[in-house]
Amino acid sequence: MRRLAGELRSAIADGRFITAWSLLASVPLSVMLMAPIAPGGDLVRALGATSATWACFAAWLMLVAVGERGGRSRSARSAIVIAGVVASAALRPVLQDSWAHTFGLTTLPGWQLPLRSATNVVVWGAALGAIAIVQHMLGSLRATNARLRVVAKAIEGSRGRARSYEADATRAVRAAASELRNAVDALPSSVGADELKALASRFQARSRRLQEESADRADSVAAAERADASAPGHPYRHRHPHRMPFRLPPVGVVTGLYIVCLLPYALRSAGPAALLGGLAAVALGGLLLDSVPRRRTAIEHGSSSTLFVRLALVIGVGLSLLAAAQGTTPPLAALSAVAYAGCAVGAGLCAGALHALRREQRRLSGAITTAQRTTRESTRDTRAGLRRTAELLHRDGQGACLLASLTSPAPTAGDIADLRVRLRAVIQRMPSTFASDSELPAPDAETALIGLADLWGHVIDLRLDLTDAARTALRTSPWTADEVYDVAAEGLLNAVKHSAERRAEIVVDIATTGAGPRLRVRVTSFGPAVGAQLRPGSHVRSLGARLLAQHDGAVLEAVFPIRQEAAVVSPEHPG
Repeated sequence: MRRLAGELRSAIADGRFITAWSLLASVPLSVMLMAPIAPGGDLVRALGATSATWACFAAWLMLVAVGERGGRSRSARSAIVIAGVVASAALRPVLQDSWAHTFGLTTLPGWQLPLRSATNVVVWGAALGAIAIVQHMLGSLRATNARLRVVAKAIEGSRGRARSYEADATRAVRAAASELRNAVDALPSSVGADELKALASRFQARSRRLQEESADRADSVAAAERADASAPGHPYRHRHPHRMPFRLPPVGVVTGLYIVCLLPYALRSAGPAALLGGLAAVALGGLLLDSVPRRRTAIEHGSSSTLFVRLALVIGVGLSLLAAAQGTTPPLAALSAVAYAGCAVGAGLCAGALHALRREQRRLSGAITTAQRTTRESTRDTRAGLRRTAELLHRDGQGACLLASLTSPAPTAGDIADLRVRLRAVIQRMPSTFASDSELPAPDAETALIGLADLWGHVIDLRLDLTDAARTALRTSPWTADEVYDVAAEGLLNAVKHSAERRAEIVVDIATTGAGPRLRVRVTSFGPAVGAQLRPGSHVRSLGARLLAQHDGAVLEAVFPIRQEAAVVSPEHPG
């Protein structure tokens, strides 16, 4: 109930309370349910008076829509919507009586005018509010899914890019080996120190080129992900476009909608006995409608939705027959069947659309959570292989040439032959060194966090604050850094899924506690976070993360001890 109230407040204040769907829904309500013309008049003239009333009412709603869209603040938009809807609903009976006089129809007694105004306020407020809530929920889900889809699209090509990167890196290593092998084979038997230094420079140049290839290609992979993230997301499409999504609505929704729409009218048109009999029939029908389609046999046979619609039609017809038996005129009695079936079908379609969008959101969230963990690992092996190969050329190949040049100013033919053997051995080791999966460097947590912030920064306004002390702790505690990354990724998902404002902040710092300094990560999402909570089986919950509510949003926070694992440092060339 609290979430429903929160959705209603958001729908009233976001500037889209009155929409085309509101005007469309007002047509059947105006023509059938909210058209209490006194009996005995001409049907054609009654329809004309009701249509004219609806036209004026719809025009007023359009003015309210223009006013709310022009409101500069949430409070101003809320005031315009509430005042406009209540005033138009309360004055609608007066407008309808005026058109009835114009068309020469008999109007209802004047003493019923206050009751009719109250009925209009209740029914129109409930109907327009329900439509606005559903539209707001659908719009929020679609917008959230679109943002998640952008991130998923940015990540989905990472494996293909990693394979392409690995293939290019393999070709680069083979090309370097071929060039150096030719240079070694072409080395004459009689050379001086200068020629050996030149050969050493060739090994050094190839080493640096492979090192630069590692850095450049890693940047190009991240750039490709950012380019994908900047592409517009596809609009929501149901898996079966030709089929309207339908799902059994929550228990009691159909009964509640029907009572809200018809009870105010019944209170002033039916006697106590008829009213109690009708309420009992509605309660019994609601019990059947909510229980029979949910039986296991109906669910197993996949007929629960069909059974729900058919049962709603039967119950609606039954309510119409009961109203006719109680003395209601046939046209008015038929409204019960139309209203009940309309409430049931409308609630089922809305529930189906919401369920389909939430299911897509769960799928996208799961895919993003999994892909984010693998994306940062996708090119690590290739980068490490390039660095190891570059170090091999730098250390062993260049070192052997320089050592030979320094050992003797005039190397003999035997010295050159020994040098060729050593250099060929180095060149032969290049492919195996590149492919080896040993001695992998520890993950670069700082780069991973920055890449994560860059990726999500295309869909929300994001700020990353990584203190110098936290950077040092991340470098010296790589496994804790993995956990910090997971908490940050989960916090950004929550910010996009649940926060009203598309704005977030990541702060990674050192917190002073009674047990000593701790590495702390805080992901703050701004705006009312409706329905945000950590799942019982959430990974970050197992890491000790907490989701804290604030007056302006929510904070996902986790604190980790700083463990001093030995970090592997990748080789760097001097200069």
